[in-house]
Amino acid sequence: MILIMLLSAAAWMVANNAAVAANPVSALPDAKDHRAGELEIKPVQHDFGQVDQFAHSAPLTVTATNKSKSASITFSRIASAAPFPIQSDGCSGTPLAAGQTCHVEMVFSPYRIGKARQNPALIFIDSARNSPQKVELEGFGIPPSPPPTATPTMTPTPPPGATPTTTRTATATITPTPKPAFPGHVMGGANPVAGSSVAVWAPGTTGYGTGATQFPNTASTTANDGSFDSGIFACPSDDTQIYVTAQGGNAGGGANTSLMMMAAVGACDTIGFGANSYVVNEVTTAGSVYALSQFLITSTPGIVGAPASDAAGLADAFATLASLVDPGTGTALSGASQETLNSIANALAACNQTDGASSPACTELFDCALPGAVFSAGACTGGTGSVTDTLTAALSIALNPASVSVDGIYDVSTKAAVYSPALTSAPPDWSLP
Repeated sequence: MILIMLLSAAAWMVANNAAVAANPVSALPDAKDHRAGELEIKPVQHDFGQVDQFAHSAPLTVTATNKSKSASITFSRIASAAPFPIQSDGCSGTPLAAGQTCHVEMVFSPYRIGKARQNPALIFIDSARNSPQKVELEGFGIPPSPPPTATPTMTPTPPPGATPTTTRTATATITPTPKPAFPGHVMGGANPVAGSSVAVWAPGTTGYGTGATQFPNTASTTANDGSFDSGIFACPSDDTQIYVTAQGGNAGGGANTSLMMMAAVGACDTIGFGANSYVVNEVTTAGSVYALSQFLITSTPGIVGAPASDAAGLADAFATLASLVDPGTGTALSGASQETLNSIANALAACNQTDGASSPACTELFDCALPGAVFSAGACTGGTGSVTDTLTAALSIALNPASVSVDGIYDVSTKAAVYSPALTSAPPDWSLP
């Protein structure tokens, strides 16, 4: 009998040890605080009610709380779906310590009349064990309130001998329509660019390469994953073209003040509609400078402008850009120009992924992008002028496709083959086919 009991106890111990080995977490109930934290989101549902079409609601504060006693939580992505853009993000970029909270503000910006509902409208992707966390949002778009109308005031005829009295006439004020904020990412090749300064612009209307206007409240700095949010802004008119610049940041090789890129978003009446997330990278930069070359100048990087008399030409240039690059993915569209654009983008990426102008890749790119430059033994000499950032380098190539060092630019492009298909040999010049 004793022998049977001993054998049974031994069998139980073997089975229990196997269960512990197979699932050590469940065998240690007090170990849960040493695993990934638990994130609590409040609220998980919200109805914004009725909001005017093209306007935006009062913000909703979504609170994220780390319920763990010891583990911190890192956010890899916080994203929203139209028509519920993120107005401010206080969670991305910094780990959330145990017991702490952070906040994300959401708004409802209906672009059509009727009920809007998204589940999820807001999603948190993070290191918590209950990731992803989702928030369901809804609202109802109603016809916008009509603008105020001036009411004619009848001025009575004064009787003979009376002194006329000045009558004030009401004047209608037209306020630009606020646009939904749009999210995006700044990328250096396949790497996110952290700490890049992002701004949203409207082209100038007084001359070529001058007068661009940065929209208020659109300046932001990219998070570690390269993400940014434009903030809500108002356009002068629905057909105003919108573009984004990104300056500086770290694309994996260190802080790089010579990094500068741009991307066109499109006409204002398309902002926040359909595919409302955008990428700023070397491909969008190359496509932008080729399509908009006559409306840019090398002395002031990233400033697009045209005289009012050439507004149609500027609109055509933005349409050309849309035929070269997909702004939602940051990829060159298939066609005769695809390999050339990707090769120029690779040359820019070779510099962007370093720590700046003194790096070998940036030095070679900037020297070879000058008119009159001559390439020999991996370096360029003899060019005229100066280039100090990657956007200006791309524009100089677009403006001087035959007089920059064709071989030198191609040599730089082979040092960061991140975009394909690309050229397999140096072209006769850097004109787009």
